[in-house]
Amino acid sequence: MVRRLGTRLRTATRRCYSTVKRMRAFGLSLIRYVASILSHLLPQSHFARIHRRRTFQAIYRNQEWGTDGDSRFFSGVGSHGGPAAAYVDAMIPVISAHLSECGDQPKIVDLGCGDFSVGARLIKRLPGLQYVGCDVVPEIVEHNRQRYGTSFVQFEDVDVVSEDLPDGDICLVRQVFQHLSNRDIACVLPKLRKYRFVYVTEAQPLERSGRPNPDKPANADVRFDWRAGCGRGVELDQPPWNLSLKELLRVSGTLGVKEVIITHQVRFSD
Repeated sequence: MVRRLGTRLRTATRRCYSTVKRMRAFGLSLIRYVASILSHLLPQSHFARIHRRRTFQAIYRNQEWGTDGDSRFFSGVGSHGGPAAAYVDAMIPVISAHLSECGDQPKIVDLGCGDFSVGARLIKRLPGLQYVGCDVVPEIVEHNRQRYGTSFVQFEDVDVVSEDLPDGDICLVRQVFQHLSNRDIACVLPKLRKYRFVYVTEAQPLERSGRPNPDKPANADVRFDWRAGCGRGVELDQPPWNLSLKELLRVSGTLGVKEVIITHQVRFSD
C-alpha cells in the first residue's frame, strides 16, 4: 500500500513538473511574441532597442549564422567567402577615389560591422584610413576593441534604428537591412543623409516573386527563401522608399545559397 502511494506520488510530481515546464515555455514564448510585436510597432522605443539587442545577442550565442569552429563571433559565410572578397576588391578603388573629396582625415562608418572580417580586409588595403565599426551587440564591440582597436580603428555600440550614428564621410551598410523590419529600415534611412557617400549591400533571390519589400521582424532570417531562390529581398528603389540607386557590384551567393548579392550606391535627393 505504502509502495503504491509512493509510486503514485512520484508520478503525480513528474506530471506536475512537466506541466509547469510546459506552462513556463508557453509563457516565455508568449513574452517573446509580445516583445517582437511591440518592437515592430515602436522601433525607436527603449523597449525595442533592448529587444533588438537581445535578439542579435542570441543569434551569435546560438550560432544561428553558423561558425568557423574557431572564432568567438561569426557573422556568417557571406562575410568570409568569395562574395566578401569580391566586395572588398570592388570597394577599394571606389573608396580610394573618394579620399581626395573627403578632406584630410576621411572616415568610413561601417554599420553592422559584426565580426569585422570584411572591415579588416578593407583597412588592411587602405592603411591610415579612419574607420568606425558599429554593432548592436556589445560583446562583439568590446571583443573587436580589444583585438583590433587602434588610433585609426574604433568600434561603437550603436543601435542604428534608435540611436544617432557616428559622423563620417563614407557609410557602408552590408547585409544589415535584410535582418530588420521595414519600420526599422525607415528609421535608419534618413540618418544616412549625413554621409557624402552611402553604399548598401543586400542579397536578392534569383527569381523575384510577390510584392516588393515584404515585411518581417528583426531576426536572423531574410525575407526570401534562399534555399529555393525565390521571393523578394530589400529593394530600396521600390515602395515604400523609392530611392535612387546606382549598381556597383553583383556577385553570386555562397555554395548552397540561391541568391545574388548586390551593392548599390544610394543617392538621396535634396
